Amino acid sequence: MKILLSAFLLLLVIHLNAQETERKVIRSKNGGKEEFYVLKSDNNIKHGSYERKSEFSRIIGEYKNGLKEGMWTEYSKGSRLRSRGAYNNNEQTGIWKFYNWEGELEQEYNFTTKELVSDILLEATKERLFKVLRGADTIFTAVERPPLYIGGKTKMQSALMRGSQIAILLRLTRASGKVIIGFTVDTSGKARDFRIMKGIHKACDMEALRMVEQMPPNWMPAKLNGELVEAEHSITITLKNEM
Repeated sequence: MKILLSAFLLLLVIHLNAQETERKVIRSKNGGKEEFYVLKSDNNIKHGSYERKSEFSRIIGEYKNGLKEGMWTEYSKGSRLRSRGAYNNNEQTGIWKFYNWEGELEQEYNFTTKELVSDILLEATKERLFKVLRGADTIFTAVERPPLYIGGKTKMQSALMRGSQIAILLRLTRASGKVIIGFTVDTSGKARDFRIMKGIHKACDMEALRMVEQMPPNWMPAKLNGELVEAEHSITITLKNEM
């Protein structure tokens, strides 16, 4: 009798915890498609498998009560890997792997420990000198780790170009050349004090500045002698007028 009662209670708990869902499909004007499941009790809460496709990317993952959960993977055009890692209660956790446009591993970052595992850019920056800020003191020195964007260079380029009007400005101004935007990355990974260090045309320079300012502040601070330090950094944007 006790066994039957226990089994009944277990089935009752499973039944109560099971949440009915329904499938939703949203199609965009440019041919993209978003397919996911929502709770029947509240259509605003995603719950279950998720997939979003566009001409250039595909993202697959899982939602649990409206929060990203489990393994998520992003592919670029041609089904090349862009990123892969896990979520827990909508927060990235553990080691994530990020890939370049060719599908080659570019960076590994541990979101749990907030530590870099690997990055293909590190070797090329060993001899580069950075301006390190320590209170009133400023030194130019090589560092163990320069400021790096979480997700790698390819993800940084994608964030940089999001919503950019630079192509329109290039057609209007017929300008070409390199714009260099400087800024400071503090010990928490926040970027500040953005400035134009080298420009080619006022309108293009200001748009390049806006592009860098609007990027999500997902920076790893520089590291020197085992300590996180504030350091000057810069992004060079090469502009080519094809006309």
